[in-house]
Amino acid sequence: MNFAGTKQQVSASALADDWLCVGSTCLRLPPVAAIPLNRLYRKLSSADKQRVKHNVWIRYRLDLRDRTYLAPPSVTLTPLAQAHIEQLRTHPNSTRDQVASGLRFWKHGLREGFIWLDEDNEPLCFIWLFQAKHNALLRTLPDWSGMYPPLPTGWARFENVFTFGRGLRRPGGAATDFAYAVLARLQQQSLKGLLTHVHIDNLMARRWVERIGFQPIGTTVRSQLDVPYLRHRPWFFHGSHTAPPPLATTVRRVNASVE
Repeated sequence: MNFAGTKQQVSASALADDWLCVGSTCLRLPPVAAIPLNRLYRKLSSADKQRVKHNVWIRYRLDLRDRTYLAPPSVTLTPLAQAHIEQLRTHPNSTRDQVASGLRFWKHGLREGFIWLDEDNEPLCFIWLFQAKHNALLRTLPDWSGMYPPLPTGWARFENVFTFGRGLRRPGGAATDFAYAVLARLQQQSLKGLLTHVHIDNLMARRWVERIGFQPIGTTVRSQLDVPYLRHRPWFFHGSHTAPPPLATTVRRVNASVE
């Protein structure tokens, strides 16, 4: 078992690994430990739903080496900057979860991503991107640090996608064109691939990420035990043995967010 510290180098094989993350610590699990732990989580969940609370996300991977992505000519990507953050702070959607979490990411020093502005300089979509260089900073997030096991070099996390009302009102919606533009840009930067996660109940977002090329590779389970000491220390189990089959990819537009 290996602890993921601030200087640990994470190999590409870690994409298929199982992780147990609690607070600022992530522990890579061998299969001999991961499979029994997954069974234990399932038993706890069914045995006492009052004391054990679970949330489940589907883990996804997209390999940028599998195909060539072309940016739609209508999309203009702008790297996130302080001026955009000020604009988001005063935007009518500033209280939406993805906007609020994006502002927290920025304040914490996680400042890599893109925004698409229309001809009136109004935002249509944004996304945050995490890479291996952000591993140490992600470990120090005051909340939800366990959601982000270490990334290997050359891979990025597709995080906090959000589409504003103006983007939703565009023909076909803006999210898919925006996503393809981001994928094309990252491919130009020679990244190998992307990871993301979507809540298991968010079927529209799951269909959308699968439509643009992501494949399910497992699940992330956030467990909170209502017992002393562990009550305020949720556990995140990132498993690779529980990937569900892909959904039918028939959705033409996505409603605002991937989370």
